[in-house]
Amino acid sequence: MKKLLALTISLCLALSALLFAPVGAGAEVEGYPDNFTVQYTPAGFSDYAIGGNAAAFSSGATIMLFDGGDISFSEGVCTRTQKTFSSTVTALDCTDSGFIYTLQGDEKVYNLSDGSESGAKIKNFELDQNYGGYTYSIDSGTLKVWDHKNNPVDTAGSFSKFKFYGGEAYAADNGRLKKVTAGNVADVPAISYIDFTPAGGIAAGSANEELGAVNKVLSFARVKAGYYATPVDLSDKGEVFSADPSSTFKTDDQKLNGKSVLVLYKRNNLAVISLGDQAYLTSPSALDPLVERITEEKVERTADIADDCHPYSLPFIDETTRLADDNLSGGMEIWVVKKVYAEELLHDFYLIAYADDHDDIIGYVATGHVTEFHFNEEPPQNIKDPNPSDKDDVRTVVLILAVVVLVIVAVCYLTWVATSDKRKKNKKTPPDDTPKEE
Repeated sequence: MKKLLALTISLCLALSALLFAPVGAGAEVEGYPDNFTVQYTPAGFSDYAIGGNAAAFSSGATIMLFDGGDISFSEGVCTRTQKTFSSTVTALDCTDSGFIYTLQGDEKVYNLSDGSESGAKIKNFELDQNYGGYTYSIDSGTLKVWDHKNNPVDTAGSFSKFKFYGGEAYAADNGRLKKVTAGNVADVPAISYIDFTPAGGIAAGSANEELGAVNKVLSFARVKAGYYATPVDLSDKGEVFSADPSSTFKTDDQKLNGKSVLVLYKRNNLAVISLGDQAYLTSPSALDPLVERITEEKVERTADIADDCHPYSLPFIDETTRLADDNLSGGMEIWVVKKVYAEELLHDFYLIAYADDHDDIIGYVATGHVTEFHFNEEPPQNIKDPNPSDKDDVRTVVLILAVVVLVIVAVCYLTWVATSDKRKKNKKTPPDDTPKEE
């Protein structure tokens, strides 16, 4: 019995995963979508509930919630969240406080928002009752609607799960949600929602190979609003780009909106761009090429590598663009082809070639790794004194200083002697104040 129960639960989980799987989940995607809006047609569910601008559907052990859009099922884009439990969801309902549910083998009612126990009860929408001026009943799968004036309107089918939310009547017909308005039964339109799942499964294709080859002609573009971008880690070099779908954002965001970026890689349905030290995946439609952008100047001179470093295939430092086979040693003489500078780059870069073959391009290095000082220049030659002497010059210097001191002393003495007479004349005799005898 326990094995049968476990098998039943496993089948329910598998079925709910299949029915409620996001578009592109686990699949490799060829290109980057212009938008991530997808549609869900309410079908294949075991129960449902509708409240305000939200709707929830259960299948097996999973509940899928759509929120934030126009759940009149006509227009608008929702956000979609999904929760899976350890046992089958047996009932789903909506109260003024939010959605509630019950699980198989558990009499408690739980809040969908946080999983806490709810004090509310699952409503029982009894048939043959008055709902908004109409009476609804189901007889052998046929839905009957009566306005209490005219004859009932019958709609044949396999109707079940009649519910009444927000003044509107709903019922399921062969697992497809129907809306009942004054006896008229119609399919509920598909619900539009955002699903970023495909951003985590985009095929790298030839990107790894092309990013590892030196690109002498750089391409810049300006990012337009109204699209999406996803940060990517290019160092993984796998068959699928390493990107977290949940980090996807609209290009209207200030991080990229209107910003000019370096285009690292581009194919018909995918672009890899960089701004500073961060790379992003986006749609080529989101880029407006900057054809006349001046971002470089010719240098064409020899220089030396200042310290050990690696060249890169592009002016973007990453494991994917690093040319690992071309280690550059400090003191190595090179030929600087041009300087690349742009606000989109983390550093200014030089495109360099081998000193003995200017056409043999090495790659890009940050300008800080290049110096005009040549390590291998011959040291300056010492010119010998044609009249060398082994005499000590200290004695000569001391004698010269002594002569200078004597001259200064002599000048001071002569000045003092020359002014001695003048000092005598200016000297006054003090008056005689001694009293005379009479």
